[in-house]
Amino acid sequence: MKKLLFIFIILTLLFSLNIFADTTQNEKKRVVFVKDDDGEFFNSVAILINNLLIQKGWSKENFEYIVFSIKGKESTKREILNKIRELKPDVVLMNTVSIKDIGIELKQDGIPVVASGGLELKNDKGELILVDKNGFPTTNITGLYTLPSNHLKNSFMLLKKIAPLNGKKVVFATLPSGAFTEDKVKKSLDSLNIQLKDFKEFTYIEDYQEFVKKYNDDPEVGWIISGKMITRKKNGENYSFEEFFKWERENLKKPNIGFWEVSAAHDKLCALGIDSKILIGQMVNMADRILKGEKVSNIKVEDPAKTLIILNQRRAEDIGIKFSIDIIGAAWKIYTDYEGNFISRE
Repeated sequence: MKKLLFIFIILTLLFSLNIFADTTQNEKKRVVFVKDDDGEFFNSVAILINNLLIQKGWSKENFEYIVFSIKGKESTKREILNKIRELKPDVVLMNTVSIKDIGIELKQDGIPVVASGGLELKNDKGELILVDKNGFPTTNITGLYTLPSNHLKNSFMLLKKIAPLNGKKVVFATLPSGAFTEDKVKKSLDSLNIQLKDFKEFTYIEDYQEFVKKYNDDPEVGWIISGKMITRKKNGENYSFEEFFKWERENLKKPNIGFWEVSAAHDKLCALGIDSKILIGQMVNMADRILKGEKVSNIKVEDPAKTLIILNQRRAEDIGIKFSIDIIGAAWKIYTDYEGNFISRE
C-alpha cells in the first residue's frame, strides 16, 4: 500500500511539473510598438512590423502584439510608459522620438527596447549614452543609428549635382537630434566648400514655418533643408508627417533633400533615401532575437542597411529643376507625383 501511495505521489508530482512546463512553454510573448502619430506612415509601419513578426514564426498562439500611439502629445508619453510597465512586454519597438521619455525610462524595469534611430544620443559632455565605442548597447536599448556614416555629406553631394548653388548659402532646420547637430551639418557642408548661413533646432512646427518663410525670398540662400521632421504644434496638438509634407509642397520654394525614401515620395526634390521597409526589417530581426532569449547587450547597433537615390519629378517641375540624364540613370526610383506613383529603375 505504501509503495502504491509513493508511486501515486511521484506521478502526481511529474504531472504537475509537466503542466507547469507546458504553461511556461506556451506562455505568449508580448511585443509593443510605440508609434509617434496616427498618420498613414506610422500606421503602415505598425502593420509591417506585425507581418514581419508573423513571417518569423510568431503567431496569435505564441505572441501578443500591442500598438500605442503618442498622437504627438507630450502628456501621452507618460501614460504609455505606465501602460508598458503594467504589461511588462518582452520587447518594445519605437521611433526615435520616444527614446528619452519612454525607452530610457524602461531600463529600471529591465524591458528591452529596439529603436529606429537615435542611438547617437549624447550627454552634456558629448559622450554616447546608449552604446559603447564598439557599437554595443550599454543600456536596455539597441536598434539603428539614424543615418549611416557620411550620409549627410553624400546627401549634400547629391543635391549639389542636381541643384548647384553657384555661390549661394544653405540654411538647415531640424527637431533636436543627435544625428543632425550644427557641428555635423557644418562639417559636411565645409567638406564640399558650401557655406552654412543658418542652423536652427525647433520643437514646434510654427517656428519652422516662420524659418522657411524668412529664407524663401533671401537671394543669398540656395537650399532650405530640414532634418528630423517637426510634428508638434504650440497648442500641444500633433502635426503628422503627411501635414508636414503638404505644407512644404505648398510653401517651400527652394531645393531641398530628404534622408528617407518616404520624404522624397511625398515632398522633397530628392533623397539619398534610407529604405524604410529594410530598416523595419532590421528592427524586427533584433526583436526576434530578443524574443528568443538573446540579451540586448549582445545585439550590436546597426547602420540602416540600404540607401538609394530617389527623385521626385513633380517637385522638380514645381520649382523649375531639370534632372540630368546621369542623375536619372543613377536613380532607383523616380516619383512622378506626391501620391506615391513612381518609375522604378531596377
